[in-house]
Amino acid sequence: MAGLKYLSGFGNEFVSEDPRCPGALPEGQNNPQVCPYGLYAEQLSGSAFTCPRGTNKRRCFQNSDGDFLIVPQQGEILVTTEFGKMMVEPNEICVIQSGVRFSVNVFGETRGYILEVYGAHFELPDLGPIGANGLANPRDFLTPVAWFEDRTVSGGYTVINKYQGKLFSCRQDPSIFTVLTAKSTRPGVAIADFVIFPPRWGVAAHTFRPPYYHKGGALPVKDRMETSERTQSSDNALTPGFLKVLHKQLSSKETVSREELVQRWKGLCLPAEQLDTLLTLGNFSTQVNWMNFFALGCSALGGTIISALKFACEILSEDPEGGAARIPYDLFVSLYTYLAQLDGDIPQDEIDSFLLSLQEPV
Repeated sequence: MAGLKYLSGFGNEFVSEDPRCPGALPEGQNNPQVCPYGLYAEQLSGSAFTCPRGTNKRRCFQNSDGDFLIVPQQGEILVTTEFGKMMVEPNEICVIQSGVRFSVNVFGETRGYILEVYGAHFELPDLGPIGANGLANPRDFLTPVAWFEDRTVSGGYTVINKYQGKLFSCRQDPSIFTVLTAKSTRPGVAIADFVIFPPRWGVAAHTFRPPYYHKGGALPVKDRMETSERTQSSDNALTPGFLKVLHKQLSSKETVSREELVQRWKGLCLPAEQLDTLLTLGNFSTQVNWMNFFALGCSALGGTIISALKFACEILSEDPEGGAARIPYDLFVSLYTYLAQLDGDIPQDEIDSFLLSLQEPV
């Protein structure tokens, strides 16, 4: 494609920015508090981020299963990656490393070969007996320069990720400080890591913010934990994260004892005054209907019934994080009806009318 530009090299660290947004690359900082053009810093790792320097691949192309080697035999293909565009023709090859989001456009009849490797990245072979000038040299490889698009797509974008031979909808994972690790036989590569995601103060200026989004080769399993600026007299100590923890601990039973709820509440260092308020509001005795208490907890977070239901959907939904946050219709009806009737100012016919207007699962 006319107009495409490349940087020469293999295994290099490249720097480029789209000329439409000069100054987009932060200078002197990996993760500034305010990025140019309202952007957000992101790091893509082609290796475990604790690997030794010689094998640590950051801000490189990636795909969750393995590296792709694409060899066109007929027809040219336009490969659009998160880093830029590449036009690949017969007698050329294209390498897309593990983890990179990309799309391929073809023009007419097209065929070729794809090789995928697992567990390691493609690299140039050792030179061996032929000396300094091998059959493949870093300068023979081209890397695209930075490019972006800013357009609205009807229905939104769908990003598909391939992992262990299957396709999934995938979202970015924030990855940060390792607390515990289980080492493997490869230096710097862990079998499993336990990490946390706290905000932090950096020693450089303009760095008070959560660390950049990080995509790597490790399969993430994460949950949301939160702390709040709270004292024993705070009225807003409960957070969505704490309520989600309580729900996981107590939702296996329809009713829980008041004593158990108090112990779980204390275990999260939440103020006793707020628990007493919720128990009194729900008129609970020695046994507490958990979903009713959960609904009251959501109302403490949101203030209004609509806000409370929004929190309930986000906490209870099995949709991917950032998705539609749907919950079963019957569950929504139960939560809404309880809060509306407890409110006392919403007529029953208005409650029924609202519920009848909901046909799809929410």
